[in-house]
Formats: sequence, C-alpha cells, structure tokens
Amino acid sequence: MSYDPLKKSEYQFRLVASVVIYAMLIYVTTTHGLRGPALFEVGLFGGAFATLTFCHSIWALWKIRTQGRD
Repeated sequence: MSYDPLKKSEYQFRLVASVVIYAMLIYVTTTHGLRGPALFEVGLFGGAFATLTFCHSIWALWKIRTQGRD
C-alpha cells in the first residue's frame, strides 16, 4: 500500500466517510433487516468498501504521524 504525506486531510475525510457508511449500513440493517439480495449486496460491498477505506486511512494517518516524528 502507498500513501501521500501531503494528503493528510483527505485521509481524515475518508476515515470519517467510512464511519458514516458504517453507521448508515447499521441503521438500514437494523430497521429493514437483511431481506432480499439487494440489501445483502449493498451491505456486503458497502461494508467491504468501508472496511478497506477505514483500514487504509488509519494506516496512512499512522504512517504520516510516525514519519513526522523522525
């Protein structure tokens, strides 16, 4: 994986966006349940996207923070 130290604010935005996607998925799942293939696909692909974005953003922000200490 790669990161750009100059895009710290973009990684912060992506982190917040992935948390919002998680919250939306949890809300929809709790109110409507996992009925039908469309909601399952949205939950699966949306959840996978949010998870990957969340992990990459955390990793990039950690690398930027540790790079600044050197």
